[in-house]
Amino acid sequence: MDLINCYNVIHGHISIPFESFFEFSTHRGTRSHPLKLFYPDPRVSVRAHSFPIRVIMLWNRLPPSIVLAENIHLFKKLLRQVDFSYAILGKD
Repeated sequence: MDLINCYNVIHGHISIPFESFFEFSTHRGTRSHPLKLFYPDPRVSVRAHSFPIRVIMLWNRLPPSIVLAENIHLFKKLLRQVDFSYAILGKD
């Protein structure tokens, strides 16, 4: 659910301003997608469990084909095919 909300915020499908939660990363690697988000250092434990921090690591690991999906329905369909066991098990 968090990734769907993230998709909607980034693509402007809801009226929450992008800048309220996220900022794009300035690092442009060759193996990532163009919508990579900046991961701030959460120094307070309350912030470490907030929506933006929880979702940024998952979002940045998604392949470009999913992040750049044309619409929310395609995004959800492609998202169902992703193995998130690394996040559930706490592995890198």
